[in-house]
Amino acid sequence: MKAKLATLGGGLANETGDGEPIVWFKQTIPGACGSYAFLHCALNGLATKFILPGSTLGNLRREAIPLLRDQRAQMLYDSMEFEEVHKAVAGLGDSSVPVNGIRERTGQYFVAFVKANGRLWELEDTRQGPLDRGALAEDEDALSPKALELGIKRIMRLERDSGGQDLRFSCIALAPEPNEMWSSN
Repeated sequence: MKAKLATLGGGLANETGDGEPIVWFKQTIPGACGSYAFLHCALNGLATKFILPGSTLGNLRREAIPLLRDQRAQMLYDSMEFEEVHKAVAGLGDSSVPVNGIRERTGQYFVAFVKANGRLWELEDTRQGPLDRGALAEDEDALSPKALELGIKRIMRLERDSGGQDLRFSCIALAPEPNEMWSSN
């Protein structure tokens, strides 16, 4: 099954505003793919219910929504709030921190899978736009069996079938507290 790509020449590329099905950022900051993946998860889908107005996430989302993709990428690049938060967490992981913006390419990167508007979206910041991987039922989330088949298991099959030997990956899930899970529809 082929995914629908929101190409820069049309489709979702020219959509902005609250009616846009997904908020996506093209990566323009070297070594920040994990921060971009987090933004893609936090600024889309059910996670938006938990964004506090006036917070860094709230401000980034509010500023990004009306912008076209190139403007959105520049806004994030210029954001001092995002830079401060990114720098604060960049050194906490196991990856090497880039020196002067230069990072050794390991072939690994972050991909975010988000359910928004009844669809599974693959959000990888170095592509030309978000990928619509298909419809999910109301009771299916981004870790449901169907979403796993459309998403991460598909990537694992592609890697294996291409002779790749590196199937390492990490998974981060944004989820509400168990008592909030079913009460906030």
